[in-house]
Amino acid sequence: MDADIEDRQRRIIADAIARGHTVARWVAALISLLFIASGLWWAGILVLAVTTFELPRRATQLYLRKRGVDLSIPSGQEVEKRSLSGLAFGVVFIPVVCALFLAENALGRHLLPWSWRAEFAGSDVYVLMPFVFVGLVVTISWFVRRRGDARADDHAASQ
Repeated sequence: MDADIEDRQRRIIADAIARGHTVARWVAALISLLFIASGLWWAGILVLAVTTFELPRRATQLYLRKRGVDLSIPSGQEVEKRSLSGLAFGVVFIPVVCALFLAENALGRHLLPWSWRAEFAGSDVYVLMPFVFVGLVVTISWFVRRRGDARADDHAASQ
């Protein structure tokens, strides 16, 4: 009985940590949007890359292992399978970045007037292509992963 309660508590704690990392990633996405809107493209991309590559989760697991705690924290992909945040990144975040770029080109200036801007000429619209590609890849992979998981669940339920 106590082992079941302890195992349940461990799962709840691991899920809470994973959800916290998801929230941190979305906060970092908002911060990177602020950087991008101000023309600090490389800073925005750096903030996004540091949080997207699961560094916070891996740091947490390293800390737990050093303290002798055996706790498996779900990855961001596992958490996103159960929520819409994986789809929202490709459908919301990437188009917002593209809209910021287009707005900056249309206005001829950055939306937030800070220094250290990365200047783009009006003809540099081709810079959007990697962002559009990443947005499509993230969105399509979310649907493919979700469909595969549904098939696996159906297959496991039929056996």
